[in-house]
Amino acid sequence: MNGEQIDLSGLKDIVVPVKPDFFPLAIGWWIVIIAVIILILVLIGFWVHYYFSPLSYALRELKKDYHHIKKKGCFAKSVSKLLKRASILKYGREKVASLSDEMWMRFLSQQSHGKIKLDVIKFIAFSSYLPDNQTQVVSDKKIYDAAKILVKNILKDKKK
Repeated sequence: MNGEQIDLSGLKDIVVPVKPDFFPLAIGWWIVIIAVIILILVLIGFWVHYYFSPLSYALRELKKDYHHIKKKGCFAKSVSKLLKRASILKYGREKVASLSDEMWMRFLSQQSHGKIKLDVIKFIAFSSYLPDNQTQVVSDKKIYDAAKILVKNILKDKKK
């Protein structure tokens, strides 16, 4: 190559291959796309099922009431109503709607499975009959914790 020139006249032109189109995709890509769409729909379905389940709804209502009700005694009344609604949902109106006083307290005590002190259950059960300005013997925090346990025990499975 010391000053010699190479004859390139016999070479043919280099042809660049055509760039492949994006569509139509190969079958493998279609399978991946469909699998991702199905996975997203299943995840959305699980989220909707959880978010709109009675247990999730009751816990959200309980938390909302705990943070927004400031009157003494009113939070316990709302908890009692919420527990009554949850119990009616699971056990039916005929069995639960007529429960009051001692029978309602016994029912809540059975649902607590011994995890809640009887004085807290008694205060929740009889709170509907107390005046709003009644001196509260149980703190709202104890009522909230007890109500969470009761709601979970009542609504943990929807079977009657």
